[in-house]
Amino acid sequence: MADDLWNLAAAKLNEKDKSTLKYLHTSTGKPSDLLAAVEGKKEECKKRQWAIRRSGGKDAIILRDVFSKIATWIQKFVEAGDVASNYDPGHAALPWAGVRFLLKDVQQYAAAMEGLERVVKLMTWSSIIEKLYHDSSSEEVEQLKLSLIETYESVLRYLVKAYRYFSKSTADRALSNVLSFHDKFQEHHLAMRAQEAETRKCLSLVAASSRKSVESNLESLSITVNSTHQRLVTLLEDLSKPINRMEAGLLSVNDHLDRDRRLKVLNWFSSLPYKQYHAQAYSEVLPGTGKWFTQDQRITEWRTSSNSSILWLRGPPGFGKSKLLSIVNQQLLDDFTQMKNPAPVFFYCARNSAEPERAKPVAVLASIVRQLCCLEIGGAILHPALKTYEVREDDNFSAGTLTVSESVSLIVDLVEYRPLTTLVIDALDECHPATRFELLHALSEILQKSHSLIKILVSSRDDRDIICHLEGCLNVVIQANNNGHDINQFVHSEVDKMILTKRLLWGNVSQELERLIKQTLCEQAHGM
Repeated sequence: MADDLWNLAAAKLNEKDKSTLKYLHTSTGKPSDLLAAVEGKKEECKKRQWAIRRSGGKDAIILRDVFSKIATWIQKFVEAGDVASNYDPGHAALPWAGVRFLLKDVQQYAAAMEGLERVVKLMTWSSIIEKLYHDSSSEEVEQLKLSLIETYESVLRYLVKAYRYFSKSTADRALSNVLSFHDKFQEHHLAMRAQEAETRKCLSLVAASSRKSVESNLESLSITVNSTHQRLVTLLEDLSKPINRMEAGLLSVNDHLDRDRRLKVLNWFSSLPYKQYHAQAYSEVLPGTGKWFTQDQRITEWRTSSNSSILWLRGPPGFGKSKLLSIVNQQLLDDFTQMKNPAPVFFYCARNSAEPERAKPVAVLASIVRQLCCLEIGGAILHPALKTYEVREDDNFSAGTLTVSESVSLIVDLVEYRPLTTLVIDALDECHPATRFELLHALSEILQKSHSLIKILVSSRDDRDIICHLEGCLNVVIQANNNGHDINQFVHSEVDKMILTKRLLWGNVSQELERLIKQTLCEQAHGM
């Protein structure tokens, strides 16, 4: 794969596009030179709280996060060049010239930033693939090469069209033009995605063929070659994961409070044991289950996108919605422990007489406020929360606890301290039917008013009022065939335990009877 595939792709453009590309190519510089500029653009977006809103205001693209991802992909591109000995500094100069043009003015070209992030990621992904199979030669590699050329052609078409679109626009073009740009360039977005999918198919065939070749010639591979290959594979895998959204200095806040005073403030907001609720839900999860949900493309899209949005897990009672949300929540907690993302904020609603507060929207939102007060366990209380408490304290708490609207306003203020806020709420339908609209309205208001990235994951049954409020949101419907594997695993585990502890027929169960019991239970489960 020694040819310059970008030049081969450029040669396939029509004369008008080639002419535009030549003009773009007058811009010079290495991808690594763009990193500082991208970081500067990110800080500008953070300071000005820039966001692009679509879908009637429900869907907000947070530009600060878009630039975080662009910076990450450029860094991966540079790392791949450092890893591979055949790195050519001039490689992919054509598309990087287009990227450099669109990065010149965030406000003027803001409408193109989401597409630009996809372009940079696709360029990085393709570059790593080229380096992985640079010295390979086979029929499968030749097909991969042709597919990469088609992918590069789709990228160049996008950049050329974007350049011409903005060159003809007035100087005062601003964020409001996102709908016009999105509509005009939807065709190019779809073309890039379709071609990427085709390239992934070719890559799978090459990988399968290469695996056989490597296995048969393993001893002839040098340690250096093997190490380089593995590092490139790791970089490729990193591109499919959510970016690290922990920022430097995020945990360096100080409130000058002692431990007792801090706990007093936190407990005034809410004393509900939200961690206990999670522990209860997660303790019932069988290891290895729930993968169909956590690996679903919609979950991946929800976690990795720069859109502030709601993902709704919906389904009948008894289908394991709470367990699935607890699995995702635990993954988010693990990410925080590994300093990959800020800690998630969560609540498990329930309707029972022993814990009436768990069914009240005002209590749910108060617990969310309490969790947002600090950026880490035992950490300082953020200024908006501390100020709210002190105002109440000065009045001897005569105004009582926070109302729903007060909690919403405080939540909007507190999420601005985080590059990402992930909110997980289980069993919305367990809130009182007469008041749960307050919680649904609150979630919409938080999304609409926040300038930082917010990801909200909720679960519920298909109650009519909930459907009305969440209609149009990204959603996953649990069906009986989704969790069939999980149910089979659960049934086998539980039957084995009951036989081992002699709770089933005093342990006197033949192999045939055991097989029949497991088979019957699995067949009759119907997803529950």
